[in-house]
Amino acid sequence: MKQDKSRSALLAVLSFFAVLIGLMACGVAAESERDGAGMTRQEATASIEDEFKRVGERYDRMIELLTEAQLQISDGEWKPGMLGMVPRPGRNKWAVRGMGLENSYYMELFKSTFPPGGVGEKKDLDPMLEYFAAKGWPTEVYEWSTGWAARADTGEGFMLSWQIQQNGKYNIDIISKTFWGSSKSLLREVVARIPPAQSDFDDAPPGVAPKFPDWNDPDIYDPVEQVARQQAELSKQH
Repeated sequence: MKQDKSRSALLAVLSFFAVLIGLMACGVAAESERDGAGMTRQEATASIEDEFKRVGERYDRMIELLTEAQLQISDGEWKPGMLGMVPRPGRNKWAVRGMGLENSYYMELFKSTFPPGGVGEKKDLDPMLEYFAAKGWPTEVYEWSTGWAARADTGEGFMLSWQIQQNGKYNIDIISKTFWGSSKSLLREVVARIPPAQSDFDDAPPGVAPKFPDWNDPDIYDPVEQVARQQAELSKQH
């Protein structure tokens, strides 16, 4: 009887250490996973100022990619979509092991146009497909609920899509893969430096986009206070 109890206790201890070792191994493995920019979590770790500047560099590159793609379609005015410069805490479909709400983020922006006669026909993908092919980017074409889309992997952590819809609204969307970073702190620091008026921007030709804030710009508005004001305004409407 004593031997059975001793054996059970030993097995319990061994099981505990096996689980512990497994968890540690997973943690080490996650730390070595590379993000959308090819960086490990340790390589991406920096001061919040340096991480902030990295977000700005990524935003500027997204604008460059978006602009060149827009010019394949039209040099006229495009309707704005997502602001794009605000990092979105969490993970998307390109996240790697270990990423979560606190330690990773991604970025996305898009612009829309309404080409004359556009009704979401598959052939309207052709100009962008030719552009993707000239760039040598791996590309996929897929049908979705309201039309067709072509998506290319730029090879530098960004996915560029040309989305055509039956209602005549055609979008160029660029979304990043997930990056390691102090997501919530970055969200706060970026948003706090964006003037409220800059959240409302007009139709514009390719290349015209809001400027990413500078680290030395004043901390001009409190996101918590802004949410409170928005909620108060909404309550007046009901």
